[in-house]
Amino acid sequence: MSITDPRERLIAARMRLIRSASQTPGEQAIPYWGVPATRMELVETDRYPEVACDGQTLFYNPEYINKCSNKELHAMFARFANSIVKRHHLRMGPRNPDKWSFSSLTASDFALSEAEIFAPNSLATEDSFKWAKDLSTEAIYETLPDEPNGTLGSGRGQLLPCPDMSPAGRKEEEARITDLEREGITEQKKHNSRRGNTPGWFQQILDKLDESKIPWQEHLRRFMVSKNPTRLTYTKPNRRFTNYPVFIPGIKKGELSEGLILIDTSGSTSNDWKFFLSELNGILNSLEVSDIHVIQCDAEVANYSCFSSGDRIEPKIHGTGGSDFRPAFRMVEKKSLSVEWCLIFSDMDIAFPEAAPPYPCIAFSTTDKKGPTWAENYKFKRLIIE
Repeated sequence: MSITDPRERLIAARMRLIRSASQTPGEQAIPYWGVPATRMELVETDRYPEVACDGQTLFYNPEYINKCSNKELHAMFARFANSIVKRHHLRMGPRNPDKWSFSSLTASDFALSEAEIFAPNSLATEDSFKWAKDLSTEAIYETLPDEPNGTLGSGRGQLLPCPDMSPAGRKEEEARITDLEREGITEQKKHNSRRGNTPGWFQQILDKLDESKIPWQEHLRRFMVSKNPTRLTYTKPNRRFTNYPVFIPGIKKGELSEGLILIDTSGSTSNDWKFFLSELNGILNSLEVSDIHVIQCDAEVANYSCFSSGDRIEPKIHGTGGSDFRPAFRMVEKKSLSVEWCLIFSDMDIAFPEAAPPYPCIAFSTTDKKGPTWAENYKFKRLIIE
């Protein structure tokens, strides 16, 4: 029996991602994406000309759904689900929403292509977008013009930011998506076991679960959120429990403690630091910010600047020769800056103090070299377009 009701078609399409007897590319079950797809609330609206998703709700225009084939609806859910498990709706920050949505869904098009889901409106099949293959959403965003051609990628809908971008809301959504991803992985493993094989695209996902392969953006996000304390407040009760005969305190978010960012301005990092700062600004946009001191170093301190709440960290780069961070740490002591955390961005071919500073540090390397042993060390990776 053919289904014609738009809502029922959507329900059937996402269920095919969970269970489908078909092995035809574009119709096969992929529980890894099916699980988050089935958790989306479906809301009919004419607010959007096609579809839009904020990670929790799928807003759909019934007239658009009526024009879509079953394969297109199948791909639509998989595309949004991939963007959600990659936390794209949490990573937008202050970026242009339309451009970010375009970048996210383009990255998802390539993920779907790896899983042999080829939608008619996918940019993964466009020769003019071959450069975007294997790039992160951030890299695609930085490469695109400010206003991508509106005719490209039409029919893919729009990715919206998480409805609650407060620190508490982000933390709750992060936990929710983590649970959905774990469930999706479990269901995908069961599905693969029944089929007798593990697809290459899913094996790559399993490989990335290794702690050492967690994206550098995630390490940066976790570190920054951990420096944004929250505390109980009895002056503002928790609204979720106002109907109960007991007083439950609310949560008051604190201010991001004063911090330090050290940027290695030697020539080898010149193509990468702006991508690092773009990600950092996106995180800081959702936090209450205290003073952040930015020190640029080559052989000496090349530049010092201080940014406060509401500022976008966009320092002009100074100096490109030599590599020594020791003058920067000496400057912090000399100025008696109340630093409580430190971010380091470098190729790590640079001198560091032997003794650890009295505050936690996290270091991101643009090469395979690691930073000092007293810092958390992670690899920064941005694929360069040839």
